[in-house]
Amino acid sequence: MLGAYRAVAKKAGGFIVSARPRNLDPSIPCLIVEDPSRAIEKPARHRRAHSRACFFAVTGSVGKSTTKNLIHKMASAVAPTHRTIANYNDGMQSINFILAGLCDAHQYCAAEFSEVGDLEDQVRFYRPDVAVVTNVKFEHINRMERQGYKVRFCPTALWRSLSSRVWQAASRPGSISIRSCRATR
Repeated sequence: MLGAYRAVAKKAGGFIVSARPRNLDPSIPCLIVEDPSRAIEKPARHRRAHSRACFFAVTGSVGKSTTKNLIHKMASAVAPTHRTIANYNDGMQSINFILAGLCDAHQYCAAEFSEVGDLEDQVRFYRPDVAVVTNVKFEHINRMERQGYKVRFCPTALWRSLSSRVWQAASRPGSISIRSCRATR
C-alpha cells in the first residue's frame, strides 16, 4: 500500500493491480487484472518490437546498479535514455517493467539483469545490443546456492549467454559487446 502512495506522490498516472488499493483517491485510474505481472508483458513486447533504442544489458555479481547508472548518465548526455529503476532486476518481471516504460523518444535503454534464474529468457526477450558483465565471484555463486537458487552457469557461460545473444540480435552495424568479467576464488 505504501508503494501506491509513493507512486502517487511521484505523479503516477495509474496502476495495473489485481485489487484496487484501499483509500486510494478514486480519481486515480486502476486497471484491475487477474495477474499484473502477466498483464504488463503485452505492452512490454509491443514497446520492444517498435523501439529504435540501443539496448544495454548489465549483469554480474557486483556492480550492476553502478554500471547501469553510469551508462544511463553518459547516454542521457546524448539523448533521452530509459533505465531500470533502482536495482530492480528480478527476472522477467523486471524486464517487462522496464520495456513497458519505454517511449518513442528513448534512444537508449540500460537494464540490470539478475544473474540468477532465467537469464537466457530475459536476454532473449530484451534483445540487447550491448552486454556488460561485471565481476562474477564464486563466493556469490556459493551464497546463491545456499539460499536455494539453482545456479546454472559458470562466469564463462554467463558471458557466453549474454554476448552470443548480443551478436545474434545486433540490429545496428557497429554494435559492440564489452567484456568486463573477472572470476575470483
